[in-house]
Formats: sequence, C-alpha cells, structure tokens
Amino acid sequence: MTDDWQRIVEFVRLNVASDVYLNNCAVKARVDGKVVRLSSAEDFTQDEFERLVRVLVEARPDLLPVLETAMPSLDFSTQMHGMRFRVNIVRARGKFSVSLRPLPENPPSPESVGLPEKVTKAIIDAPGGLVLITGQPEAARQRLWRRFWKR
Repeated sequence: MTDDWQRIVEFVRLNVASDVYLNNCAVKARVDGKVVRLSSAEDFTQDEFERLVRVLVEARPDLLPVLETAMPSLDFSTQMHGMRFRVNIVRARGKFSVSLRPLPENPPSPESVGLPEKVTKAIIDAPGGLVLITGQPEAARQRLWRRFWKR
C-alpha cells in the first residue's frame, strides 16, 4: 500500500494536482481543472482499496473508532511521503469515498492573500481564537466585517 501512496504523491507533485479522489476502487486526480484516472476499478479489490484508505488514518489512531462506524465522516490532515494533505473520508453505500487536497509546504503570508495589516494584527492579538469570514455573498461578508471591527 505504501508503494501505491508513493506513486500517488509523486503524480501529485509532478503534475501539480489540486485534488485526489478515491472512490469505487479507483484513484483519480484533478489536474488543470480536468479529472484524470490514476487507476481503474480493476486495479484494486475492495479489500485492497479499503487498506489504501486505512493507511491515511494510521497516523491518527484516535480516528479509527469513527472510521469503523456505519457512516463515518472524517476531516483531518496527514502527511504521506513528505507531502501534507487535507483529507475527507466518508462511507457511502457501504464503501469509502475519499477526497484529498495537497497543502502547500509553506503557507502563504497574510499579505500575499490580501489581508490588511489591521486584520492580521486583530487575528494575532485575539485572545479567544480565530475568526473566519468566508463565502461568496459580498454584501453579507461586508456586514460581518463592519460588525467585527465595531467591537
């Protein structure tokens, strides 16, 4: 199974894949907005495919009980062959389905993603945690920002 993961990670690195999907006993990746097959359904038996999925959780034994439930839903990060991934695992119709997103080796700086210094300082100085404001509706996000800054 580690050889399979090594090949997957090498593909992600070489092709700058944005996502990796494991479902229906097949491995796929998204490259330049297109889904590319890395394997076919015949490449893995159901047991081999489940072992491939379970390798992702090996570094997180605390998640194993959730994985064994009838309808698990796991979100976590892990490292495979020197590359970090954000992982989502669910079981649909009795079979695992997994989405992985490669994480950058060096997170972007707040300035490089357009956060003003005032926001960065407020987040760093926040005593109780981090405030996330996300979403598409611009007007709603602006109202939230105004409320946040009036505090």
